[in-house]
Amino acid sequence: MLDLRRYLTWALIAFSVVLSSWPPFALAQSSTIATGLCESAFRSTLRFEKTPRPLPMDPRYKGEHNGTYIDPITKVPWMVKYFDRIERDALEVHYDNGYFVDAKGTKLDSKFDTEALSFEEALIVVSKSYHIYVYPRDERGRIHHSSILAGEDVMFAGMAAFSGGRIRVLTDRSGHYAPPPEYTRWFIRLLWRTGVDLSGMTLMGRAAQHFGSTHAMRPKEVRDTFLN
Repeated sequence: MLDLRRYLTWALIAFSVVLSSWPPFALAQSSTIATGLCESAFRSTLRFEKTPRPLPMDPRYKGEHNGTYIDPITKVPWMVKYFDRIERDALEVHYDNGYFVDAKGTKLDSKFDTEALSFEEALIVVSKSYHIYVYPRDERGRIHHSSILAGEDVMFAGMAAFSGGRIRVLTDRSGHYAPPPEYTRWFIRLLWRTGVDLSGMTLMGRAAQHFGSTHAMRPKEVRDTFLN
């Protein structure tokens, strides 16, 4: 029974790969496949014992979208924008042959700060159905991770930088969701299993400190720690 289930799982994955190469589905890569026909197959490819539970938003931010949350530093009420479905759909990204592309099929590229000598980081959020959304920047009191899914639970929230469609920097920095290191590991392996090119990715934040005892894990360290 187990062998049959395993056979059917991989057969379904193979069918999805073929389907995704057909022009009308060229942009509907793994993030879309995972949410529909192949969600169970997608889950089964992960080597973890179980998929982590969705992360709720920190309850301290309740009311941030209607002015009842007061910024503890500026003492000014927040009016955080919560995106509606149409706005959110425009932020969804997909995988195309290992690259991240937007809704128009354009490879993601982050601006490079010549003074700081680093890429500008964008908000990245993973929904409970494995859709991935990217927004160019955060804005205190106006745009946060909670904006993208309107305060709903997430599977991961952090910051990311891209170059030519490749993810260059990933960090679990999010005050609203503060994903534990295990969630970051799960997300990295999810990307890897789905065929995303992580060969040049640097990991920063709590997960880097937890798994590597360093502020920044270089690409080789990421591969040796999470992908072997």
